Amino acid sequence: MSNIQKEVKKIQSVYLQNLERLNQGLKHENKSWKPKEGEFAVQAEMEKQRPASAAGQVANSSANRISRDLTCSICLDLFKQPVSLPCDHTFCQGCIEGYWTGPRGPGQGGTGACPQCRKMYPGQCYRPNRIVANIVESYCHGLGEGGSCLVDAGGAERVTAPVPSCSRHREELKLYCEEDQELVCLVCGVSQEHRNHTMVCVQEAEQKYRGFLNSSMDSLKAELNTALECDREAEDEVKKLKEHTADLKQRIEAQFSDLHQFLYQEEKLLQVKLKTEERRELIRLDEHKALLCVEISRLQRAVHEIEDKLREQDPFTLLREPLARIGVYLDYKRGLVSFYNAESMTHLYTFRETFTETLYPYFNLGFLDKVHENEPLKVFLPKI
Repeated sequence: MSNIQKEVKKIQSVYLQNLERLNQGLKHENKSWKPKEGEFAVQAEMEKQRPASAAGQVANSSANRISRDLTCSICLDLFKQPVSLPCDHTFCQGCIEGYWTGPRGPGQGGTGACPQCRKMYPGQCYRPNRIVANIVESYCHGLGEGGSCLVDAGGAERVTAPVPSCSRHREELKLYCEEDQELVCLVCGVSQEHRNHTMVCVQEAEQKYRGFLNSSMDSLKAELNTALECDREAEDEVKKLKEHTADLKQRIEAQFSDLHQFLYQEEKLLQVKLKTEERRELIRLDEHKALLCVEISRLQRAVHEIEDKLREQDPFTLLREPLARIGVYLDYKRGLVSFYNAESMTHLYTFRETFTETLYPYFNLGFLDKVHENEPLKVFLPKI
């Protein structure tokens, strides 16, 4: 039996032992783990067909060991900005800070704990590990030159990306704890920490998680389609609102334009009426003023006559009363009626009117003189 076959048998034995311990811990849940049919036979056959190159095995083992040593036990990826704790365990800076501030951290302000050895110390302090950072950089540079993988010394096969391993037991992470939602190895699966937890294989957990993601994606797509439909409806409402607003704006402008035209015409009509009424009132006031002027002239003349009489010393002259005479001039065609002082022929006032019928002489000055209002009117024709 070759060394490869012996190694396969050894791995198979360890796997079956761990599986038996896992089944014993999960008996109360009626769950058991069984290896898939032909799993080890296929693996052994592949190992037999693999070329027994000593140099290739050495390169394979070295690459896997280096990748495990350069893998963060929190993110299970190569170190990014590696830092070392006082207990000399190394982690990514972002991973250890996230662990301390997360729900699985120590939960005590100012206190740090190593997620690997559980050692607690004050200060949450760490120091950058320059040596590990340089080794990771060199390792990544070697992967880049080999096309994202390392080539063994014999050049016969390539080493794929490193498989994540348990930081405690250096075993491959083949189980998934549904309670803690983390990958664990077979030894961790049967440990006291995960004894009563539900364990599924990585492939089953992957399928379940993919199914959950697909279901979530379908639900999100349905919600997205609903949101897009609502958005389209909102766009249609906005478009209709803008069209209705534009139409209403045009109607308002047209109505107010007609209203402005109507108000302008009404304004002009009222202005014409106002001017006509003003002209009529001015004529009436002028006539009234003319009458007042005539009356004022008569009163002034009467006052002067009385003053003259009072200055008269001769009683016969004082008792003689002269006749008061007013001249009237009529221009029928022009519509003029003028009054003059018959003695001095001075113009008193002129009335303007349009005559359509025959005029008769009628004149009365006694409406303000109650003493002589019953005396007859005498008309004197001037001699020319």
